[in-house]
Amino acid sequence: GSYFAGNFMNNTIRYEAPNIGGFSGWASYSFDAESPTNKNNKTWYLNPTYTNGPFRLGYYHLARRAQGALPAQIPGTLNQDADRIGIAYVNNGWRFGLLVDRNKVTDTANGSTHQRLAYAIPVAYGFGPHTISATWGQAMSTKNNGNTLPDSGVKMLSLSYDYALSRRTQLNVSVNRPEFPR
Repeated sequence: GSYFAGNFMNNTIRYEAPNIGGFSGWASYSFDAESPTNKNNKTWYLNPTYTNGPFRLGYYHLARRAQGALPAQIPGTLNQDADRIGIAYVNNGWRFGLLVDRNKVTDTANGSTHQRLAYAIPVAYGFGPHTISATWGQAMSTKNNGNTLPDSGVKMLSLSYDYALSRRTQLNVSVNRPEFPR
């Protein structure tokens, strides 16, 4: 099945569209733990993308319904909606990107919502079997029913070095530094 939000999705039907003039993507539907007594437990995932030479653009939408405590795939009262936009430029070993992510979880039992906006800026340079990369990211403070939760945002810096031993085997060293609000 598809992999999203920290868990594999069971019972997934997936279609991958061919690349036509730079446009491609895929869509999937997961029955999760859907049953005759719980017909609402399901997940939709859409991913249209566009590639033109070194430029790449992707949009990702996830809609999970009637989930238990995320990311578990048991029926419950949580609905999750997530949207992500990714932009990348790849040229002469350099890769630059921008990711913006919005995530919202609604508890249908009591109507409460939690939502957060996050973004990341990855940069990488590859030469031969070597790749050096850095990513800076920030998750804004979580909002609970429209009210900002104190000390719930975080910034992150990650530095990595990869060495490709073969097409399928790599060695990686990474250093990550989260910075929590004080």
